Amino acid sequence: MKKIFFLLVFVMLINSSIAQKKIEANNLGINAGFTTGLGLSYEYWPEKDGFQITFLPWISKENTRFSFAFTYFRNLTIGKSVDLFLFMGNHITNILTKDNPGNNPHTIYNFGIGPGLKYNEDQIVWQFMFGYAMIDVLGDCNTSVALEIGVFYNF
Repeated sequence: MKKIFFLLVFVMLINSSIAQKKIEANNLGINAGFTTGLGLSYEYWPEKDGFQITFLPWISKENTRFSFAFTYFRNLTIGKSVDLFLFMGNHITNILTKDNPGNNPHTIYNFGIGPGLKYNEDQIVWQFMFGYAMIDVLGDCNTSVALEIGVFYNF
């Protein structure tokens, strides 16, 4: 599986390394990840450095959750349709239960770093990130693999 992944990355980088492109600054879409957040996302990526803000309120009968994430990006390569970058994700989830509304919410903080791949198809941007995550840093801290994905509209 690793060999297939690295082969795919290598082919995409070779394919895209010939021509340089202008980085579009704004992306709007959805993101899912332990460290980059879950929900609606906005990215601002003017040059080599960029950031992403992700937010989602989740309301159910038992509890209310607010997911908020801030992610920093640093481009390593800029190709025709594929970019290689590094990410650092910070994701906070506040959980308010119906038994204890507004008082002392349970907070979960996740942090992660690693490489990512951004693939541009016209105005659609796909992002895949893989790295190292620290889950529930404020509570029972565990380490895990960070698997993150995002789909965006570029404007």
